[in-house]
Amino acid sequence: MHAIGFGTSASGARFLLLLTALAASLQAEQAKADAFPDTISFDGFEACGLQCARVQCPGNGTTSLSGTIYAPEGTLPLPNVEVYIANATVAPLVDGPPALRCDEAPSGHPLVATLTDSDGKFKLVNVPAGTPMNLVVLAGKWRRQVAVPALSACVDTPIDPVATRLPRTHVEGDIPLTAVVTGNGEALECLLRKTGVADSEFGSNSGSARIRLFTGNGASSIDGGGALANATTLWATGTSLSSYDQVMLACESAQQPATQPQTAVDGMKTYADSGGRVYLSHWQNLWIAGQINGGIIGAWPTVASWNFNASTVSGSKTATINATFVQGKTLEDWLFATGASAIVGSLVLNEPRQTTTAVDGSAARSWMTLNTVENGTSIPYFSFTTPTTAADGAQQGRVLFVDLHANAGGADMSATGSSFPSSGCHSAVNTMTAQEKALLYATFDLQRCVGSTRE
Repeated sequence: MHAIGFGTSASGARFLLLLTALAASLQAEQAKADAFPDTISFDGFEACGLQCARVQCPGNGTTSLSGTIYAPEGTLPLPNVEVYIANATVAPLVDGPPALRCDEAPSGHPLVATLTDSDGKFKLVNVPAGTPMNLVVLAGKWRRQVAVPALSACVDTPIDPVATRLPRTHVEGDIPLTAVVTGNGEALECLLRKTGVADSEFGSNSGSARIRLFTGNGASSIDGGGALANATTLWATGTSLSSYDQVMLACESAQQPATQPQTAVDGMKTYADSGGRVYLSHWQNLWIAGQINGGIIGAWPTVASWNFNASTVSGSKTATINATFVQGKTLEDWLFATGASAIVGSLVLNEPRQTTTAVDGSAARSWMTLNTVENGTSIPYFSFTTPTTAADGAQQGRVLFVDLHANAGGADMSATGSSFPSSGCHSAVNTMTAQEKALLYATFDLQRCVGSTRE
């Protein structure tokens, strides 16, 4: 469990600086901020917030609230989720960049805050008793607010896990506005469906749906919703991209330079550098590295080394998790806790690709390595913060690359011209392969705040 003052990860840094940010805010509002850091001032009149409902418990006891945060589907626990008691009104989230910085306090004047551990568990201590509260669950731009009734003093109160899963609809809470490009190499849209988000939240490039599908060479329509817009309309202008919190590009079985011109690649870099989140799968490596045969220069050509001629790997291979950094250790523990790993520190991959041979450790983070007879060592999962040329602590966005297909070993598919979800998503939402669990983890981690390191 990571509590205020003890986090060492980029997300933990958010809470290391949380009290400082709050104190500075209060000092601007009132002259007594240093002496009374939890006193709120409204138009010159001081009011006592929730902190006045805290009680002193005998024997060093405490009033606490505990629980587990889950993905929307309700069974997959999530680490690194911020959980706090709001002591003021929580402001609406705004779609698109700017970035979520770990050194900025979340909205709502948090009274007490923590991060979930690798099992998704949290415990808030020294919380108010005898008065209703607003509990906020925040995972990037996933957010749910929970009305907590008055708690009994000096005991721990477990919260109903139904209340602490992330929202399935935009009525329940905030869901990042996500653009997904479909490809015939995998059914990435079906993977996102397995997070538990309701089908009503999947739509075309307009309307109230929070996950908007664009056709690359995969699914081209949505059940009851008509044809999808072409992927080229997503990156046609900077304005199109910048309206989204996150963009996710499924593998299209080959690089697609005809539909991903240099202007689009440059625009994707601008989007990420300004705080956007980008998920790229297999042959979407064009955006990072550039075109196989030259012509199109990648947005970040130096963050990794590549072997575009690597042979296809069939069957299952075992990758090793990189647990030498805080978030890598969290991934290792989470994979084992959720049953994705039978052995701590390893993950069986189905039909992995091996186009990435190495990453620049000064700019990117390798999350796992794979070694096969066919192609030697490769990096199936790496990420980096942007701009890559910025000093530590000045980054804004995050890019993730996976040399893995979401549907490998599973029943889902994304055939060219198929319709979502009826003709592609064949497996149940609560049926996930180990590889799908790892990629779902990656999608949530992509939303994590950017902090003082390059994780």
